[in-house]
Amino acid sequence: MLSQKLKQELEYYEKLYFALDEPVPYKGGLEVYPVLVKDYYKFYTALTCITMNKNVKKEKYIDDKGNEAIREVSNPQGISMSYLAYLISCMQQNDIGPLVTSQVITLLEMVFHIQNGIYCPDCEKQCGGNKDKLEDVRAKTFITYENLSSGLRAFDSIQDKDEKISKQREYLKHILTCPVCGGNRREVFSIKNQGEQGRASKLCIRDIELNNQDFERLRAIITHYNIVDYKDDVYIDPDLKEELDIKAQMQNKDYTSPTLEKQLICVSISTPYTIEQLKEISMRKLSIMLKTIDAKESYYAQVQAMYSGMVKFKQDPKHWIFSDNSRDISKELTTLDDVKKKFAPVTGG
Repeated sequence: MLSQKLKQELEYYEKLYFALDEPVPYKGGLEVYPVLVKDYYKFYTALTCITMNKNVKKEKYIDDKGNEAIREVSNPQGISMSYLAYLISCMQQNDIGPLVTSQVITLLEMVFHIQNGIYCPDCEKQCGGNKDKLEDVRAKTFITYENLSSGLRAFDSIQDKDEKISKQREYLKHILTCPVCGGNRREVFSIKNQGEQGRASKLCIRDIELNNQDFERLRAIITHYNIVDYKDDVYIDPDLKEELDIKAQMQNKDYTSPTLEKQLICVSISTPYTIEQLKEISMRKLSIMLKTIDAKESYYAQVQAMYSGMVKFKQDPKHWIFSDNSRDISKELTTLDDVKKKFAPVTGG
């Protein structure tokens, strides 16, 4: 569950950054950007690495009919670990490690607008705060994995297996040596200080280290920025969760979530925006547009029915602009300075 401080931070970010699709200032100069609609499926494919429930695990069992099935049970190991430690332990497993690692890298690239690859930390340290010098150094010392893979494929024509491996190792040794300072290059995204089951590990983005608290904040920003009305995972007994899932399926058996294609079409035919234009907006804005269009149509349908005399309501329908906001709208009309003062305790301002 989110701490009270983190909840306040998210409320602050929603007012100053989420509302305008601005990047959220993070740690060490990093900024968390909103995900665009064109990356919708890439985002949701990678999202599970920060939303999986570490407190439960899946196990095989034999059901009443003698068939093999899968069920969720409590996971004592996960319960005792922080989310970052649990994630790193998953990344280190032989079976699911490559998939989870790929998800983490994809998500980090997407929200930080940083491409993974190999860079020289020594050269970058020499740049200080000189942005132009830093960009120049990165252009000379940074190599993408796409280029690295392309370089390795150049040895595919060598027939002798031992010679091929030798040439590839020589090439990798050359690549890991910085061409500018001669130092050792390393990955942009990496894990540092690996301890038992990843408990002492930190996630690194270049030379910026993220500890458990940093990662919890990152998870919260990513999920709440890009998924409107996101509900945080809390621990629920697996047996109770199964019962609740079955109940939810029965209650919503005739309801299906609209696909991205249908969402785009619904918004496009209801607004001046083309589908091509909608691909360039944030996922957050698409979701809010869809909800607002539905609220607007519903409001005017109720008003029309009410004035026709065919339908009577206990109270007048709430206007579609304010229907989702039970608070006094006048209290929301505050200045930027007022907002900063209100959230000074959590922002350090």
